[in-house]
Amino acid sequence: DQTLNLTVTPEPAPVVTDVTICSDESYTWAENGITYDGSGGSTSVTIEGVNCAADQTLNLTVTPEPAPVVTDVTICSDESYTWTENGITYNGSGGSTSVTIEGVNCAADQTLNLTVTPEPTPVVTDVTICSDESYTWAENGITYDGSGGSTSVTIEGVNCAADQTLNLTVTPEPAPVVTDVTICSDESYTWAENGITYNGSGGSTSVTIEGVNCAADQTLNLTVIPEPAPVVTDVTICSDESYTWTENGITYNGSGGSTSVTIEGVNCAADQTLNLTVTPEPAPVVTDVTICSDESYTWAENGITYDGSGGSTSVTIEGVNCTADQTLNLTVTPEPAPVVTDVTICSDESYTWTENGITYNGSGGSTSVTIEGVNCAADQTLNLTVTPEPAPVITNQNICSNESYTWAVNGITYDGSGGDVTVTVEGINCAADQTLVLTVSNNPPPVVTDVTICSDESYTWTENGITYDGSGGSTSVTIEGVNCAADQTLNLTVTPEPAPVVTDVAICSDESYTWAENGITYNGSGGSTSVTIEGVNCAADQTLNLTVTPEPAPVVTDVTICSDESYTWTENGITYNGSGGSTSVTIEGVNCAADQTLNLTVTPEPAPVVTDVTICSDESYTWTENGITYNGSGGS
Repeated sequence: DQTLNLTVTPEPAPVVTDVTICSDESYTWAENGITYDGSGGSTSVTIEGVNCAADQTLNLTVTPEPAPVVTDVTICSDESYTWTENGITYNGSGGSTSVTIEGVNCAADQTLNLTVTPEPTPVVTDVTICSDESYTWAENGITYDGSGGSTSVTIEGVNCAADQTLNLTVTPEPAPVVTDVTICSDESYTWAENGITYNGSGGSTSVTIEGVNCAADQTLNLTVIPEPAPVVTDVTICSDESYTWTENGITYNGSGGSTSVTIEGVNCAADQTLNLTVTPEPAPVVTDVTICSDESYTWAENGITYDGSGGSTSVTIEGVNCTADQTLNLTVTPEPAPVVTDVTICSDESYTWTENGITYNGSGGSTSVTIEGVNCAADQTLNLTVTPEPAPVITNQNICSNESYTWAVNGITYDGSGGDVTVTVEGINCAADQTLVLTVSNNPPPVVTDVTICSDESYTWTENGITYDGSGGSTSVTIEGVNCAADQTLNLTVTPEPAPVVTDVAICSDESYTWAENGITYNGSGGSTSVTIEGVNCAADQTLNLTVTPEPAPVVTDVTICSDESYTWTENGITYNGSGGSTSVTIEGVNCAADQTLNLTVTPEPAPVVTDVTICSDESYTWTENGITYNGSGGS
């Protein structure tokens, strides 16, 4: 500055300093070194200038501090909370706390009151099942199969709820208890395990009772042996006779009349029946016989042979032991020409000759039989020739109880449900006999595999190696067992996958975002990203679409003032005094706006240049600094 000191100069204009502070702040005025506290309210102070210096005035405006902003948060002791005001994460393990951030530029104070609630004691469910059982846990609806062995599962409690733990213990199923019983087809058996009585008339059977609470299965194998045909003894005595039966040693008298007695067979032996017939002494039996003159006749009653050449005769024998009297009336006639019958059969066939009603078996070989003509009829001769039977053809066939077999020999279909069977078809015209020996094995129970998957999952069945895709929906597949193996059935249930949950978030490149689904913090410096967490147990997939907007270049305002000047920045409305020296202030941009920076440079005011001039009252002086001419007549 250039100063002209003229004696008797007017007083300079006052210097006014305007300052605004908050009610919880203070300000020290460099002019008098006094600190003014905002709690004292607004004020105005003036210092009178000394030696014709300018007066100094301070106008201090106090703005009331806004009410503090209080954030009350409650978390569990195993959780954490990140406060957006300072970006700090507080862990529940550290206990409850209260944190305050003082507001800058008269902004409200920010207070976090974090209350930590102790995590409740976990709920433990202890369950024991057998290896052939399953258990469905109500907490997650999942069914655990005993075949998978023991396991422990924990579900973390939400909103400070207790954790849920399932301790599943699997006990091996004990070996089954098998009871083998054999009875006769006319007997019955009561099984103590179920109190049911099984009749032998129903045939052999096998029954299994599944053990409860991991007790052993109980199996009854009941074998039924067919009861043999009863043995019947038919005896006839006369009313004056008796009979002793060897089966029971009892003697039955004919005077008691006819009777029938049965002894039940023990241990599946045949029943024994005695049919005892008592008859009165019969009427005489007369035998009328006619022979030819060249024949003879031997009467069985006395063993005597009567020759036809002796002519006709009549003979009577008195009956003994209640037998009838026997009379033979023998008539002799001339003999006609003989009749000859020639027949050929196979060794396994038979032939009944109508002349005598006798059946001749081929097994007895060839033969020739002659029947003397009765009543002088012609003699009948049978010449029977026997051809050897070829060896039988035997077909052995094994099937399962749920299968059938059609025998080509007779076209008949035999069902496995009927059990074992042996069938023989006699060969015709000396062809070989055909025999079918059909053995039936019990069909094992089917093996059923129940599986549940989500519609975006797949399942490969080990039985056929086929992979079933959940997108194809639920299905049931059965593989028929080969060679009497058990059928295999897959019951595949497909649960629809819920719609994915998508979280769209936009941040600036200098910001970060913590995703609650996985607890990971993504920095904007890493750029935009998309993250997907596959849902477990058919829960919805979670997707985070994080869009990062580049932070714009900061806006820098460079200002230079003199140390006796001030500058008010429009970005924050604050006035900066040159007396406070140079400074740099940055305001972070909100919502990805550019940061604002003020670089304030304060230049020291130079020492004043003083020109001392003395003139006379009748003189004048022109000052080159301002070109003004001062007249001495005007005084100093």
